[in-house]
Amino acid sequence: MLSTVWVIPQLKNIPSPYESSVTAFLSFIFHPPALHAQEETPIQLHGIVVSNDSLKQLLPNVQILVKSRGQVSISDIDGFFSTVAMPGDTVFFQHIGFKLQKFWVADTLEGDEFLARIVLEWDTEVLDPVIVYPWPSKGKFQRRILSHGSADH
Repeated sequence: MLSTVWVIPQLKNIPSPYESSVTAFLSFIFHPPALHAQEETPIQLHGIVVSNDSLKQLLPNVQILVKSRGQVSISDIDGFFSTVAMPGDTVFFQHIGFKLQKFWVADTLEGDEFLARIVLEWDTEVLDPVIVYPWPSKGKFQRRILSHGSADH
């Protein structure tokens, strides 16, 4: 049976500015970090999304983003959701008319699922009033209306 033997050159002849980068490169190739990383178990995160008012309305169609993986899902018509996240992930909940809510998945959870109640706060930003005319100016609008004559035609 043939086996592969890796020969790593000595770094004595390499100029010193490059020595550390070559060493780092070789150690990455022969000892990838993924082999040393501890295997994390995904967490099934599910629950409901409600408003923060006195009615505690269930919120449908809330956008749910697991930031580290770029995974997007939405809550169903009754405000229920279910998504997969890893311990330490940040999950964002967003809905029109509500402020963005962040949820951090704890890395100390025991088990493989977590039930959450996410409360979204109303975003009550008041905009300045706007008057919309179908013509560029109020004067042109008046001239156009007056030029039509009476409405009895």
